[in-house]
This record gives sequence, C-alpha cells and structure tokens, in this order.
Amino acid sequence: MSEVFNKAVKKGLTSLGEIPSPFEVARKSGLNIPTMKDIEDILSIVGPQADIKAMVEESSRVVPALKKGNILEAISSFGLATLAPLMIGIPGDVSGIKKGSEVLTNRNVGARMSDPVYAGKPIEQTLKLQKFAQKQAQQLGPEDASKIIGEGAEGLPALLYHRIHGGREPFKKFILKSDKTRDMIEKDVTPGSDVYDFLSTGLSKKGMSKWTSSPTENLENITYKVQPETGERVIIGMGKVDKLFDHNNPKHIDDVIKFIRKDKQKSAVKWHKKYLDDINPKKIRKKYLHKIKTLDGKIKNKHRFYGKIEVNPAAKDLEPWEIDESNIPYFINTELPKGHPKGQWWGNTPEDLKKIVKDLQGRAKTDYDLKFGTTLDKFKGKIFGTHTPERISNDLVQLRKELSTGNWIKTEDRMVQHALKQLGYDAFTTIESGMNVMLFNPNEQFIPLFDPLKKSAIGFSTGGGLSDLGEK
Repeated sequence: MSEVFNKAVKKGLTSLGEIPSPFEVARKSGLNIPTMKDIEDILSIVGPQADIKAMVEESSRVVPALKKGNILEAISSFGLATLAPLMIGIPGDVSGIKKGSEVLTNRNVGARMSDPVYAGKPIEQTLKLQKFAQKQAQQLGPEDASKIIGEGAEGLPALLYHRIHGGREPFKKFILKSDKTRDMIEKDVTPGSDVYDFLSTGLSKKGMSKWTSSPTENLENITYKVQPETGERVIIGMGKVDKLFDHNNPKHIDDVIKFIRKDKQKSAVKWHKKYLDDINPKKIRKKYLHKIKTLDGKIKNKHRFYGKIEVNPAAKDLEPWEIDESNIPYFINTELPKGHPKGQWWGNTPEDLKKIVKDLQGRAKTDYDLKFGTTLDKFKGKIFGTHTPERISNDLVQLRKELSTGNWIKTEDRMVQHALKQLGYDAFTTIESGMNVMLFNPNEQFIPLFDPLKKSAIGFSTGGGLSDLGEK
C-alpha cells in the first residue's frame, strides 16, 4: 500500500511541478496557495489512508486548466488538492471536503466579524485550534457551517472561550438569568448558569477571570483565581449566529443608532400626549370618581358619597398583584341614608377636587419641562430636556462613540439590548478585559469544539479544559 501511495504522490508532484507563473498572480490576489516546498512537506506527513485517488485527480487537473486559460478552475483544483491532506480524518471523501470548503469560503454575511483587536493590538488565536475548528464545523452541514463566526468571508472560525462554575458535573444546557427559578437564584450554584440574559464568551482565555466570577466570592474576600474545587473550568467552542452585531462595523452602529433615534422620537410623542392628558381637568377629575351601589340599587360613579366601604368577598383571598389581573374590585362601595350609624362621608368635595387638579397640573408641568424644556446653567450653559431634538442628537452622538469602542456598559444597557434584539441581532461583541462575543441563544449558538453535534453534554468535565488542549 505504501508503494502505491508513493507512486501517487510522485505523479501528483510531477503535474504540480509544471505549474507556471499564474499561481504567483493568485498568491498576490490573497489566495493562500502553498509553494512547491510546502506541498512536499504536507505530503510527507500524509499516510496511505488518504483519499489518494481523489487527491491525484484534483492535482492533475491544474495544468490542463491553465493551458486552457481557465485560471479560476486551476486555482480551485490546486487549493482543494493541497487542502485534502489537511482534512484527513474527517468522514467522507474529497468531494465532501470540497463542498464543506465552499461553505466556509462563503460565510454568511451575518457571521462575518472584522479583525478582532484589543488595546490597539490584533487578538491572536491558536492557529492549529482554528484549523481544527474549521474541520469540526463541517459536521454541522453546509447551512449551519456557514453561520460560524469568523473573520470576513473566508477567515478561519473564531474560537470562543467560556468559563463555567458551580459544579463538577457536565450539563445539557446553559441557563440564563431569565431562565432561573427562585430556588436557582437563592442557591446561585447552578452549573452553566449566567447572571445575564446572554452567554458571555471571550476570544482569548486571558482576562476571563476578570469578567466571570467564582461562586465562592464574597465582598470581604474577593478573588479572581480559578478554584478547581468548585468545578470551575473553561470550555472552548464556536459561535453559530444569524446576525452578529460587530462594534467594529460602522454599518452595525448606524443600524442601532437609527433604531434608537426613532424609538426616542416615538417616546417623545407618547410623553407629549401624556402631558396633555395629565393637565386636562376633566380627565383628572374622572380618576377620582368612586363606583358605588346607590340607595335605589343602581351602580353610579360619584366623587363623594355617604355610605360604607367593605372588602369584596370575591377578592379577599387575592394577592395585591392578582387584583389587577382578575378585574375584580377589591372594595365594594355602598351608599347609605345620611346619618346611618354604619355610614360616613367618602370622596372629595368640589374644593378638594380643585386643589387636586391644580397640584397634578403643576407636577405634570414640572415633568414636561424636564423632558421638553430648556434651562440655563451658569457653568454648563443651555441644558436641553431629555426628549428634545437637541438632547436626543447629542446623546446619540456620544452613544455612537461609546458603542464603536465596544463599551460593554453601554452595549449591555437595556435600551441598546432592546434595539439589538428588535433589529434581529442574536449576538454582539464588546470590550472588557479583552474582546468578547455574547450569545443571546447559547443552547443553539454555542458549538463545543470537541463535540459539534452535542452528542454528549455541553459542560463536559474532560476534554474541554484548557489544560487538556496542549495549547501553545
């Protein structure tokens, strides 16, 4: 078998040795085509188990394609022929590899990330693990493999690191803040649980202890050291997304700013309408009406009545928060003849109502001025209300700057998070002791590097720790 292999390799190299200069053109265009020496080195480590026939066939197509002037076909065949040895060990033949290769080459726009940078320097990830990740992604199938986060359209997959704490045993799913039960919150040691409504991952294992905490931490003895006895470990994987918000992408920033601007403008209209309602005397008085059962047995609304107020028997067992949902009145108002020993006066006199209207109108005006008014400060100059066009524009200019730097506080703000979800983003990047990728739906999006199809548990206790990777 080894003799057959050697002959096949020799035949392939003979064809490749005839390759003329157009490959230099291809290299200059950015295609990562190895040199002849590189190919010999690659083939020297390939064993007889390789798909030799397919490799040789692909290699032998290069020269004829170049002679016909079809450089693209030659590049495609050449790239595949040199890629095949690297893909040995993946189920399937070279034709399957070719299909998978096309998937990664055409990464979905939503999964493309610009070159990751932290503190002005590129973030370097372990190349051998990225190449391994590229192979592992093929197990997901063409559609899902094209959703794996990576640099640009053709870059290798990005490695995502996540620190787990709270138990030694593997677990089947991540639990976000919104998923936690009261019991989980009290114990706060649920494996795979997060204190946010997204899963925090980093592009580097460095600094992870800064933005993830140990379950044994307390205010008196804060420590950021990984504590093995609590079951802490770092798992490594890939991110499968439909639409990643990349803070380094100006278009993504524009999308969020435009959405928030419209949202603020709608809010301004809503608050202005509320102000008009809040100063309307008729609407104010209406709020102070009492629904009562009159002496003649009818139900009427009155501002003032003589009678009694009793707890509604139908509502006495309801909790306060259940009353509004049930639409059952908590009190029953019953009118009695004036002077009745069980009765008394309830409600407001006309004079009371006038005072109430005046007070509420004053409060509404003060609130309106805070939102839509303009005040002068001897140190700051003009101060615009929170919902004025000037204030909205100024705030968004500042927000744009902060989002473009990956400011995690602003990106994780409720307003921005709402915008991201409404715009269809299912992941986002931030900067906090490194560059991070946050996943809104981690149980579908986090792909364990050593178990892409998740046949075992996500929180594996072996095979996933960085100490086992031999990462250098």
